[in-house]
Amino acid sequence: MAVKYQNKCPHCGYRLSIRHSHIENTLLKILYGQCQNLECGWTGRGVLEWVYQISPSAQPNPDINLPFTPLSEKKLVPA
Repeated sequence: MAVKYQNKCPHCGYRLSIRHSHIENTLLKILYGQCQNLECGWTGRGVLEWVYQISPSAQPNPDINLPFTPLSEKKLVPA
C-alpha cells in the first residue's frame, strides 16, 4: 500500500490541505494551504521547488539545467 505524504499545519500540527496551486515555471510550484482544524484556521502560502537532481533523466529537457546534489557528484566520481 502506498503511503500518501500529508502536510501538517505549522501551528497546531493538524492535517493541512492544499486548496490551490499554480505553476510559476517548470521547477517552481506555488501552493496555498489551509489547516483542517477548525479551532486553528491557519492558511498559508508555500513553495515546491526542484533544486537538485540525484540521477539524470533518460529523456532530458534541454531547457532544464539542475545541478547534481553533492552526494550524487561523489557517487559519479570513480574511486
